[in-house]
Amino acid sequence: MFAFLIGLSGCEGTEDVTKITVTLTNTSKEEFHMWANYERADPSNKLKPGVKREKVFTYKTKTGEDAGYIISAFAGKIDDKVFSKQFVLKTDQPTDQISINFDGVNLVQAD
Repeated sequence: MFAFLIGLSGCEGTEDVTKITVTLTNTSKEEFHMWANYERADPSNKLKPGVKREKVFTYKTKTGEDAGYIISAFAGKIDDKVFSKQFVLKTDQPTDQISINFDGVNLVQAD
């Protein structure tokens, strides 16, 4: 019994993960907070016009034809309207990154 428990504990952390780099760029003419997924608006993600930030998120690896990773992007000012949009990065795409621009009104995936 003891040997069985030790064997199981050695399996921890062996789950496959995928790291996705999200690049958020403020293409507007004003300062905005830009954040993604579980982040919140704070001083570290306040971007001046033309400035970008990158954040790496870890996801459980998915497989299958219709599998994808959901990236929730947000932009706004504290105590003001928040803009949000979800993007799907399909597992069949040959990339592990996504770039998202905010023009002051719309969050759009950059080419």
